Amino acid sequence: MAFEVNPEANVRYKFYALLYTEAFSRLGIEFNYTICPLKRCSYMSNLGQVDGEPQRIYNYHESYPNLIRVEEPIMRTQVAIYSLSELKRYDSWDSLSGLLERIDYVRGAKNTQLQLEHRVNGSQLSTVTTTYQGIMKLKLRRTDLFIDLKSRVDALLSTEKLKGVDIKQVGILDEHNSYPFINKKHTSLAPKLADVLFQLKSEGVYDRLKYQASLKSEY
Repeated sequence: MAFEVNPEANVRYKFYALLYTEAFSRLGIEFNYTICPLKRCSYMSNLGQVDGEPQRIYNYHESYPNLIRVEEPIMRTQVAIYSLSELKRYDSWDSLSGLLERIDYVRGAKNTQLQLEHRVNGSQLSTVTTTYQGIMKLKLRRTDLFIDLKSRVDALLSTEKLKGVDIKQVGILDEHNSYPFINKKHTSLAPKLADVLFQLKSEGVYDRLKYQASLKSEY
């Protein structure tokens, strides 16, 4: 699978590594991952250069038609917005309509791109390759707002390297289930993987692995 983040440095991706290792083991398949920028993850998985991705939005395959959704949600995901100021709060994508502030998001976050393009002038939008770059641009006031998954930003802000950085979450724009996606060359595997993931939840293994990865319940 293509992982955007190194599991050694991110508890959510550590959980993904543990969970998929167990799931594929039950299917008699060895699991491994490669780390690459988010946009490249999309490109590689759609071309079949890797076998899939750990989590994406429900309709991700509409943009990448060589991918198939595994019909068992892997995680509940929150899309958050961050600022250096708490003067304004945002509670939905529509709350961004007509803004004059500069907004950054991670390249390859397709749903975020689509939501912003419908509401914000393109001259105010820019992308970064990684969450860390987005945080640093905000810290240096090279942008006004940064949008990314709450789990990714909060995990970085809790590290020693970024401790004390006065960046504030100023809203949750969206919350949704995310799903595994695999390349269509593995079509027959999709229902089997969905069944195994459901079993892992039913048996309590899912929650045990979250605890092992130190993944907090709000993630």
